[in-house]
Amino acid sequence: MPMFYLSERDLTNLVTPQALIAAIERGLIDMVAQKVTVRPRDHIAFDENTLLIMPIIGSETFGAKIVSVHPSNLSRNLPVINGLMTLSDRHTGIPRAAMNAAALTAHPTGPI
Repeated sequence: MPMFYLSERDLTNLVTPQALIAAIERGLIDMVAQKVTVRPRDHIAFDENTLLIMPIIGSETFGAKIVSVHPSNLSRNLPVINGLMTLSDRHTGIPRAAMNAAALTAHPTGPI
């Protein structure tokens, strides 16, 4: 099975707010049922920047969202928040998807 890369444009065009809300709802239900393992977010400060690492293990996949916050990028006319979300097959470890984490986080969920 191929690995997919989902850019900001892909996420905007492929994922509707309704689908995103349904996925979030499913994830919350699975968390309550203890079908997923979510570790606390690692928050690492360096210089004036921040690195955030958010791992998760689900019933079929596992992944990690890695986000950097670089406030000085504002003066460089660059995005302040950047990152990558990876998903891999739980049973084989084979990577399945890499996504633009900043776009994933910023994806609108309402109002519908």
